[in-house]
Amino acid sequence: MGTISKRCVLIFFCLFTSDFLLFAQAPQAIPYQAIARNASGTAIASTAVKVRFSIRDSIATGPVRYQETHTPTTSALGLFSVNVGAGTVVSGSFAGINWGKNAKFLQVELDPSGGNTFTNLGTTQMMSVPYALNAGNGLANGTANNQIMYWNGTAWTRLNPGSNGQTLTICNGVLTWTNGGVCPSSVVTDVDGNTYQTVTIGSQVWMKENLKVSKYRNGNAIPTGLTDAAWSATTSGAFAIYDNLAANNTTYGKLYNWYAVADPRGLCPAGWHVPTEHDWQLLTKFLDLSADTTIVNGASSFSAGGIIKAISSLWTSPNIGSTNSSGFSAMPGGFYEYFGFSFNDIGIGAYFWTSTGISTTVATSRVLNYSTASLFQNQPDKNHGYSVRCLKD
Repeated sequence: MGTISKRCVLIFFCLFTSDFLLFAQAPQAIPYQAIARNASGTAIASTAVKVRFSIRDSIATGPVRYQETHTPTTSALGLFSVNVGAGTVVSGSFAGINWGKNAKFLQVELDPSGGNTFTNLGTTQMMSVPYALNAGNGLANGTANNQIMYWNGTAWTRLNPGSNGQTLTICNGVLTWTNGGVCPSSVVTDVDGNTYQTVTIGSQVWMKENLKVSKYRNGNAIPTGLTDAAWSATTSGAFAIYDNLAANNTTYGKLYNWYAVADPRGLCPAGWHVPTEHDWQLLTKFLDLSADTTIVNGASSFSAGGIIKAISSLWTSPNIGSTNSSGFSAMPGGFYEYFGFSFNDIGIGAYFWTSTGISTTVATSRVLNYSTASLFQNQPDKNHGYSVRCLKD
């Protein structure tokens, strides 16, 4: 019959993947057909041959997870047909293969004389069959109409149907039905006992409310009630409340100088931090792919501001571009101007510190305004009083 080389067998899989997926339990075998030819290209006809199959893990030379042999007799045209998974087991268990973990490769070896002197005919990655078999390996039936089954990284999981108009969204790595793509809120508590709703935007989790805390994370009080001169001169943390009205603290939170933001005792609750310049850039780019996050002291996005502004009568009309489709819910809390010793822009603008300092006197921030949908980056003096939003670590 001549010597068998790697080019002597024409291999083709018969992968009835769609049929596999129609059943709760997939057939535990993979149909395989090939034509055996000798080195001169002549079919090895009507001959008992021996074929060895090895299923390797991860890469073509990876560990053998399963191995079996078959002894088919070729047809007059050299054709033979076998079912991989139904042969004589050499090692491993076909049913025990974890098709859902790592790529799988099928190695085929042939001895045309029917013995155990095998010639390696090559190794090919298995593309469709592992998914079909994995569907039959632990994929439970649904229990409700329109239920979705998805792989959560370790197991197949049922997701019940959502309601009309809901959007399927990844929230903290989990598929979730949401309203308008806004992930459900959770609650975080600061050292004073104030609670804050949160929202997931892209890969980030933000507080939906401005910080109100009066103490650092370790319980030390943050100074307040400073005179104008003391506020202007300090390089330590301090806060003020707009017009010194408790109602403004409730609605808009406190206005902190940048030194409170940078204090190593921590302004945000444990597990949270004041966002950096880079954190704000990530948010901006997620909201607006066309955003230019290299902008300094200008509009880095012409739409992201509207996406994070709350739809509220507290914003001065017309509150241009406001959709709050992100769920960030920015409110117009204004700011404290250290050199004029005055509170400004309540109802008009929202001002947020980043934790990124530029020089000994200047840091970066983000600004929103009722008259535009833009999101601005600016670099104010560290002694201004701005709002703070916390970001989960």
